[in-house]
Formats: sequence, C-alpha cells, structure tokens
Amino acid sequence: MASPLPLLGFEWEGKIIHQIRFDSSENLSEVDLFRLVGVRPGDRYRTRVIREGIDRLYRTGNFKDVWVEVAPLEGENVSVQFMLVEKRLLSSIHVSGNFIISKKNILEAMRFQPGEEFTEARWEKALSDLAALYHREGYFQAAFSPQFKRRPERPREVEVFLDIHEGNQARIRNISFRGSVIFSPLTLAFKMRSQKREYYQFKILEEDMKRLESFYEEKGYLKAIIGPPESSFIEKTNEVDILIPVEPFNRIEIFFEGGELFPRKKLASLLFIKETRSDEEGILEESARQIEAFYLGEGYPFAKVTVSSRRFPEENRMEARFTIGSGYRTRIKKFEFPGAQSFPSKRLREIVLLQKEGLFAKSRYTEDRLQEDAEALLQFYKKEGFRSARVSPEIQFDSRRKFATIFFKINEGVRTRIDGIEIRGNQALAESRLRDPLEIHPESPYYEGAVKEGARRILGVYAREGYIHADVKLSISFSEDQTSAGIAYDITEGKQVRLGRIRLEGNLRTRDYVLLREMLIHEGDPYDLEKILKSQQRLYRTGLFPIARFEPVHPEERPSVQDVTLIVTERPRIAVEFGVGYADYERLRGFFEMTHKNLWGTGRQISARAEGSRVDEKYTLNYKEPRFFGWNVDARLGAAYIIERRESFDLETSSGTGGFDKSFSDTLKGSFLYQYERNRVTDVDPTARLAPEDLADVNIVSIASLNPSLIRDTRDDPFNPRSGSVNGVTFRDAAKMMGSEIQFVKTTAQTSWYFSPAPRLVLAFSGRFGAAQRFGETKSIPISGDTQLVPIPERFFLGGRSTVRGYDQDKLGVQGVTLVDGKPSGGNAMLIFNEELRIFLPKSFGLVFFFDHGNVWLGHEDIAFSQIKSTAGTGLRYNTPVGPLRLDWGYKLNREAAESAWALHFTLGHAF
Repeated sequence: MASPLPLLGFEWEGKIIHQIRFDSSENLSEVDLFRLVGVRPGDRYRTRVIREGIDRLYRTGNFKDVWVEVAPLEGENVSVQFMLVEKRLLSSIHVSGNFIISKKNILEAMRFQPGEEFTEARWEKALSDLAALYHREGYFQAAFSPQFKRRPERPREVEVFLDIHEGNQARIRNISFRGSVIFSPLTLAFKMRSQKREYYQFKILEEDMKRLESFYEEKGYLKAIIGPPESSFIEKTNEVDILIPVEPFNRIEIFFEGGELFPRKKLASLLFIKETRSDEEGILEESARQIEAFYLGEGYPFAKVTVSSRRFPEENRMEARFTIGSGYRTRIKKFEFPGAQSFPSKRLREIVLLQKEGLFAKSRYTEDRLQEDAEALLQFYKKEGFRSARVSPEIQFDSRRKFATIFFKINEGVRTRIDGIEIRGNQALAESRLRDPLEIHPESPYYEGAVKEGARRILGVYAREGYIHADVKLSISFSEDQTSAGIAYDITEGKQVRLGRIRLEGNLRTRDYVLLREMLIHEGDPYDLEKILKSQQRLYRTGLFPIARFEPVHPEERPSVQDVTLIVTERPRIAVEFGVGYADYERLRGFFEMTHKNLWGTGRQISARAEGSRVDEKYTLNYKEPRFFGWNVDARLGAAYIIERRESFDLETSSGTGGFDKSFSDTLKGSFLYQYERNRVTDVDPTARLAPEDLADVNIVSIASLNPSLIRDTRDDPFNPRSGSVNGVTFRDAAKMMGSEIQFVKTTAQTSWYFSPAPRLVLAFSGRFGAAQRFGETKSIPISGDTQLVPIPERFFLGGRSTVRGYDQDKLGVQGVTLVDGKPSGGNAMLIFNEELRIFLPKSFGLVFFFDHGNVWLGHEDIAFSQIKSTAGTGLRYNTPVGPLRLDWGYKLNREAAESAWALHFTLGHAF
C-alpha cells in the first residue's frame, strides 16, 4: 500500500516545513487532511511523523496511493507536498437490453458489488465473467456497451449503465467424439439431449456428459472419463462445433450362477465393484460376502457364494462369475424353552419375534434375529427379578436342513424381590410425594433399570419444585440368599431456585403479551423445567414461530433466582396458497387462499379462500381470536357463500358462523358454534321426496342452529395413519328461539381405528351413523309434502369415494324410498361401515383391498340391516406428503337390476 520513501530521505530531517500542499481531494476537506497528516507549517520535518500521517491517510480507505514530494527552499526551509490518488468506488450497475437473462443472474455472474473499489482491471474481469455466462447460454455474439457517470455530490462513486446486445442464440453444427469411443457416434448421440441444429446450452451439455458416463457404466465399464467438451464457435454462421473426449477403462462383465431366487438387478446392486470403481480380487471377494450376507438375511442360513474372474487384457475387459449356492430357506417348525419353570411357554413365545412357519406366516430365520430374541428373553427375566438368568439359543435342523426347531435354553437362577424402600434426607417435600411416582414397591421383582428410574423420578419431583440442583444417591443391599433387596434413596436437596425475570428476544412484530399468555411459568414460581418445555410447545402450537426456546441467564453461577430469556423467530405474517387438482366427481378443481396469521402482532388470524369445480363454488372469510378474553378458548367468526349443483337439486347458501374452539388435551378438541344460513333450493328433481320447505313457492329458508362437537384424535399421522383412532360426534340443533324458520335436531357420529400387524400392512376400520328429526312447528310455511323429512339440503346422501365406493356419488339408497328412478332423495338417517387392508409397496406406491357397507333411510326407525348394500374392491395408492393419490374400483355385491355393476373413483386422501 504505502509507497517506498526515497523522497522522505533523512537529508530533510530537522528542517523547518515552510509550506504544506495537498493534491486535490474530492472527499476530504483541507482541515481534515491537516488533522490526518499531523504536521503544520512551522513544524520541523520528522520522517517518522510523515510516515504516520501517510498511514492515517491510507486507513481512511479513500486513497489508492499516497506519497510525499519534498522540495528545498531558502535556508533551512522545505516545501512538502502530499500526492493523493483517490479510490473510485462502484455505486451501482444499471442493466438494459437484456431479454434472455435476468438482471439478477447478470449481476450474480459479474460478482461486482456496490461499494467495492472500481478499477479498470476489476471492470474487465466483471465483463469477462458476464460474457462467459452468455456463452454458456449459447449467445456467443453478445456485446456489452458500458457508460460511466460520476455525480458531483459523490465524486468518488462510479455509476455504470450497461447496455447489452444479446444477439441470437447459436445452434449446434456438429458433435464429434475423440478417443476410445468403442460405440458408434450415433449410439452416443442418441444418449444426449444436445443434438445437431438444436440451440447450444452448456448446462444441457454438462448433463449430457453425465448421461454418457452412466451409459458406459451400464455397459460394464468401471470408469469412463467424458469431456470436458471443446466448443468451437463459427462466427459467420453463428454455429458451434462440439468435440467430446471419451476414454473408458476396465470393462467388467458380471455373471450370476444359481441366483434365480432374486432378480439379477437386486444382486448387482449388492456389489462393491461400481461403488469402488475397482475390479481387484479383494473387492470381488467382498462383493461375494455381501451377496452371501443378503441371502443369510433372507432366511437362507447355508448360503455360500464364491467368485472367479478372468481377464482379457487385449480387450480391456474382465469377466467375474458369482456362483451362488442358496440352500433351503429355513422354515421354523416349533419353539422350545427348556429350563423355563416360572413362566409358561405361551408367555415366552409372545416375546420372540421369529415366526413359526404357517399358512399365513412366513418365517425368515437369521442368526441376528435369533440373538435378538435371546436378548429379549433375557431382559424379560431380568425385569421379573431374575438377576443372574442366562438364555442360550440353539437351532436344530432336520436331515435335509429344510425345517428347524429353535431352542432357548434358560437358566433362571434365583428370583429377587424388593424387601423395602427407604427415602432419606428429604425435608422440603413429604415422603408420600416422592413414593407416589415410583414404579417399584415392596414385594415387586427387583429390576436394576426400574430402581435407577426411581432415582430419576424422585429428581423429577424435586425439579418441578425448583430444586434443580438436587441429587439422589442409590444404595442397594441384597440378602445372603439373594432373594430380597433393600433399596435406599439418599437425597441432597440443595437450594430451591425460583424463576426471575423473563426476557423476550426476537418478537419484532408480535406483542409481548402474545408470548406471555402461552407460558405456564411466571416470575417467582419454582424453576420448573417441565413447565418451561410445555410453554415452549404451546408457543410452537400457535403457528407463529418456527423457533422458540428458553435459555437460562448465567446458569453456571447457580443463583437462587434464575432469569431466563425466551428467544423466538417469527414466521412470515402473510401466506398465499393456491392449487389445482382433479377428481372423478368434481373433475378439474382449484383454490386460492390468502391468510394473515398475525394481525397487528396479536396472533389474530384472518383468511379468505375461493375454490371451485364443476359441481360447486365456495367463497369463505374466516377470523380467529386466540385466547378469547384471556380464556383458554379460541373464538372464531366466519362468512361463506356456496353454490352446489347436486344430483337432485341445486343449492345456494349464504351463511355466518360464530363460536368457540377449545383443546382439552393434545388429542381431545371441542367446538361450540352458532350458525345462521339462508338456503335457496332450485331445480329439485320431481321424483324426489319433498319436505314442506321444498314445496314452497319461494324455496328460501333460514336455518339458525347451535352446533356443538367433540373429537378425539390419537392417530400417529393425520394424512396416512398406521395406528390410533379418531372418534367424533357433532350435534346440530335448529330452533325458532335462535331465529330458525324450521326446527330439527341432527346428530352425526364417527369412529375410525387403525392397526399395523406388520411393517407394510395397515388394517383400518370405520363406522358412521347419522340421524335427523324434525320437532315443533315450521314457521310461515304451509304444511304439505312429507312433514317428517328435514329439508333436502340437510338430509344424508351416500355413495361415492368416501362412503360406499361401489356406487357413484349420492347414488345409494333404498329403491323407491330414498332412491326413486335412479334419482336420490336422501333421508333422515344413514349408516356406513368400512374395512380396508392397506399394503405399502416400494417407491411410495400402495395397494388397498376394501369392503364398504351402508344405506340411507327415511328415518332412524326405518333402519334395517337387511337393506344395507355392500361393495368390495381394490385400489391403487401413491403416497404424497398430504395424503395418498388414490384410484378405487368398487364392485356391488348385492346390486339390484337397475344398478351398474361397479364404479371407479379418483381423488386425494384416504376414504376415512
């Protein structure tokens, strides 16, 4: 940086500086310059002081170069001139003329940021990088015309205006190959996306190199060096010739003898040859051991694999032959437990995971599984108090080594029980509070794990009371015959720690009280780590924060009052979602939704959604008020406008909803809503059974109702459950006193259960029931028609992809009653049962076999099991993060003469 100082020679040392001059500086005033150099006229010349002044000028960052020129004057006087070469900085780059490549990509390619020093060399490098970007995209004739401007108010800054003439994209004139190509150029060209007369793109060409490498690997070459491609641009015709170097090495041909039990592709995937790109003898042997291990894992304990190889140097290839002797797959005939006296064989068999061969159970014996079962039996005995138990597994094969008997030889030893439990040293907490959470008690079997867990549970009780530094020491004494054990927990309580200040960080938009209301901890409470973690979980459940964590302040100091800091990161407040889909009934459908998740930083939410399809249009507006008036309930308001085109009628609904939602636990949720809606029914099919409201001259009916509901959901995955259940009940009570023109009560209940008997199987069962009943009088509507039926929009309709899948949408009913001439009328009661066997296949696919049963009746008193219709079918699934895409085919098992034999359904999500 600083220039050498031949002009700062010591010959001027001590002379008087008569005059100081500066080269013009566009950024610093003369006052600033004198302050920086640290000398004034009249001072004596000191080389050290001048050097320090130059350093201070450099450190301002304004100067590219600084040096000093000294000239003698009369007598002992000298003149000093500071020569200043100021840096120029890039202010901004304005791009125009670009149509193919975005401004963002252009600036990223140039890698020249505002504020960096602007030099000619740096600018040329930026243009070179930009030209390389255009060349990669095939624009070899791209030209760049820059203009540089400097503003008077900012003289050091350079503003660049870059005009780009992109030209035309070059085409590929010819593609050729060089080296030991082996295959014909036509064969290689067929593997490439880049083709003659196509536009040149380097990104596609790079992908082509990888495709060629994969092609050579597929043909048995362990290694193939492809590229880098050489491109020659012909300016006259705006074309490119491409030359691709190709050099393959070490071709290997793999043969499997005796491996018919499994596909060749599967066996080839086990080889280390491609992974290591080596054909050495050691790699071949390791591959043979890998295949052997695979057969052992598939239940072939006598499998042996050998490998032989033969090289053909003149052809640059080698043959490797794997000979597989699989032997029989072991079928387990029975299990025996010699030495077991305390437990029956049936109880011990429940612990063993290996299966006995049967009609529906296929055993897969492996040595590892045998050892795992032996360990499981040993742990069972230890939990039952047999401290010195021993389990030795053995297997005996028949003469053909096809069937096997598994022996688990058991030496139980002495059983130890707990004689007594002492808790000592507790002063702050009563002994009863410490004994309650213990899983052990006198006379229970002694198990070391449960005894140690008792110490942790005692610490947990203390931790909830703020004794976070408490300590528990465990001592155990055994009787001489080892049949009993005395347990003692010695407690050192330490000081109680209380919660101090709660500091909040990261909530830039969210108000403090929104975070504080979710907390189960308050200043002055015992420092309870469990409540702190639950508070953290509650913050996550608000959906406002992807990160929320508590951190103690200076925990190493062990204070009696512990401050904590809550650090959060906020999610974006506004979310926009949209999508399109297809289903068999709606055909093409789509939606658009916009949500503000944190209105004014209060956690309030508002959302607007529009969706539509061939059969319906829905427009909804919803508002959510969390923690209504500080209560542990959420209030919500909603408005909706819906148009539905059903099989037997058209419906136009305008509605408003208000009420409360409450989570009683992680699995139990409830709601209580008031709903007011105006229904306009048109195009009612003349064959449908009609309620009085359906016969009115003006089919507009107001319905006001209270709608309580309760749902318990223990599923492990709401989109694709493998275990758990979902159970719910919903009531709808419409009455005059709430503003309704008609009066009825409606109940819907559902229960669905999921079990996984094997890793790739799920059994799913569901039952649904619904009933509606009119009561009282109907306001201002003449009594005619069927006075027991509720209005047609409130009735139950069955048939379709989520009810009984052998029938088309809404086309299930009792002939002549709720289904007349193929037109559904719906009914006041319905019943559905579903059973499914879900099989998970590789590559996210799945297969389903199902039975569906159900029907719709005029009223609950008309329900007859003899009228239930049943269908059976199968379906194909493709699993996605939001549930499976499904295609179901259902066949009617007890169809009537006028009914079709089957129905096909396509949609997203499980039927239940």
